[in-house]
Amino acid sequence: MLESLLKQRKALLDNPQSPLVLLRQLDRRLVLWCEHHPQELAGDIWRTAQGDTPAFWSGALRLELIMRLRAGSSDESIEWAEWETGNEYDTGSHWQMLACNSGAGLPEVWPESPQQQLWAAMAAIRRGQEARVGACWQACAGMQAGVILMSEPAVKSLMPELWHTGQPFWREWFFPLLLAAPEQLQPAMINWLAGKVSDASVIDAMGISGSDRFMPLLVEVAAHGDEQGEVANEALLRRKASGQDLGQRYCQWWANWLRVQGAPWSLFGGCW
Repeated sequence: MLESLLKQRKALLDNPQSPLVLLRQLDRRLVLWCEHHPQELAGDIWRTAQGDTPAFWSGALRLELIMRLRAGSSDESIEWAEWETGNEYDTGSHWQMLACNSGAGLPEVWPESPQQQLWAAMAAIRRGQEARVGACWQACAGMQAGVILMSEPAVKSLMPELWHTGQPFWREWFFPLLLAAPEQLQPAMINWLAGKVSDASVIDAMGISGSDRFMPLLVEVAAHGDEQGEVANEALLRRKASGQDLGQRYCQWWANWLRVQGAPWSLFGGCW
């Protein structure tokens, strides 16, 4: 049953047009199942249930479920989570949780993985402890949060350093940075991205920016019908969305992560 629920959840998260209400309905079933079968929240059982294609951020979801089911018990604090971080999988999930939720203190030991350092920086900025992180990620998260002024020279100087360190997970720092930037900086940032990622990803970035200046190009590309056209069409559909589908919620989260608890892929879509 757990494996089936995680597969259904992944299918929803993989489709940007999925209504948020379906995710919430599925998560109610998931909470009830884990409430009656708490043994399935053990790390090894959970990872086996994911199969060969893990659900999006499934480890962080597992920690959320454990928090929810332990709430009100004698162990109300979520500090216990440091606890199960005996490998990179659990450690990464832990930092994702801390970056998206404010309910726990930061561990003394800082992660070594660059991707986890990004989440650690976000977790620190959320708690006003940005001085704890390295200069690269501190500047990135500081610009996202409005703590550091974004100017074209500053952004152009920072992005090559971020790319060198975090190219494999560029979406996780580039999109929040893009959405935090003044609209006049967005074309320069997207031009910088061109040539480093696929053309479809560049089109996706234009759509996620939400800028009207890219609209004519998106409309033109959407008419082609190829891979880039499909991405452009999805971007145009997102602009018309009510905000209750997951694609639109992703965009809202990238722009507002510091001011909300949880993320679109969190349990029940987070508490916004």
